[in-house]
Amino acid sequence: HGYNLAMRETVYRWFAKWLDLPYGDDYTEPPVEPEAYENLLAFIEGLPEGAITNHEDLIGQCIQASKNALETYLPDTLESLSENRRILGEALRITIGYDDSTVTYERETETQFAGLACEDGILIGTRRNIRIPIRTFTPETPSNTSTLLIHPQGTNAIYSPLIHSLLDNGQTVYTIDPLGAGKNVSEENPEEPRNSHRFFNTFNRTDDAECIYDIILSLRHITSESINIVGFGHAGLWTLIAGATIQNTNMRIVSDVNKFNATSEEDYLKRLPIPGILKAGGLPNAAALIASNNLLLHNTSDAFDTSWAEAAFSLSSDATLTVQNDLLKNDDLVNFLCED
Repeated sequence: HGYNLAMRETVYRWFAKWLDLPYGDDYTEPPVEPEAYENLLAFIEGLPEGAITNHEDLIGQCIQASKNALETYLPDTLESLSENRRILGEALRITIGYDDSTVTYERETETQFAGLACEDGILIGTRRNIRIPIRTFTPETPSNTSTLLIHPQGTNAIYSPLIHSLLDNGQTVYTIDPLGAGKNVSEENPEEPRNSHRFFNTFNRTDDAECIYDIILSLRHITSESINIVGFGHAGLWTLIAGATIQNTNMRIVSDVNKFNATSEEDYLKRLPIPGILKAGGLPNAAALIASNNLLLHNTSDAFDTSWAEAAFSLSSDATLTVQNDLLKNDDLVNFLCED
C-alpha cells in the first residue's frame, strides 16, 4: 500500500532479520539510478487507437464482456447445461459462500403453534458454528415427503392452515428462522451494526447470502426421500438460489419471485445484494440450474426472463417448470406440493 523510501528500508530490515541476511537494523537503501523515462512507458508515442481513457468506459466494457461470456452457457443442449452447471453453478456457489459443512441438531422443547404440536430445536453448521432455529411438525402417519417452509419474517409468520393441510397429507413440515428473523437475531452494538464497516462485503457474506446458506444447511438436516421447498415473499429469491446450488434430484421448489426485475442491476443492488451473482447468470440462470427438479415460479413480471429456464427444462422429460404472474393461492400451493 506504499512504496516510499521509509517503507522500503523498513522492509529491507525486516527481511534481513527474519531471513538472517548480512544487514543490520541501520541498513539504508543505496543510491539508485532510475531507468530512462521512455523505457518505463508501455506506449512511448501515446495511447493506441481505441484505448479506454476513462473509468466509466472501462466498467462498461467489463460488463459487456461478462454478458458476452454468459451467452456461451445458454443451457439449450445437454452438453451446454452440463458446462453451465460446472462453470456458472460453481460461480453461484462461490457468491453465497457455499461449503460442505455438516449439520447437527439440538432438541430444545416440545411446544404448540396455532394448536399444532411441534418441536423446537437448533441446527448447528459445524464449519462456522452457524445456529439456525428450526421447528418440526410431525404428522400422525409420516410419509417419505417433507416440506421446508421459509418466510423472511421467520417461523411465526408461516400460515398455519397450510401446515395443517401438509400434515393431513402425511408430510413432515419444517420451518426456520433465517438470519435476522425470529430467534435468529443476534446482539448487536448500535455504534457498529452489521454491514456498517467499509468494504464489509469484501470479507463477509451479505445478509441474503447468509439466509441462503441457512436454507442449504437446513436441507442437509432433512433426510426424506422427497423434499419440498417453499419460499414466501423475499425468501422466494433465497429459495431459488439455494435450489440451484444443491445436488438433490427429488425436489419440488416453489419460489415467490416477488416481482423482481432480473434485468435491472439496481434491483439486485437494492433487493438482492450478493457480489458476483450477475457474473453467475443471476436469478434466470439459477432457475435453469434447478432443471432436474420441479420448479414453480409465481408472482413474476415481464422483467424476469425465463428463457434460460425454459431451455434447460425442455431437456428433461421428468422435471417440470411452471411460471405464473399472479401470486399463488394456498389451495394451488397445496395441490402442487401434494401431487404424486
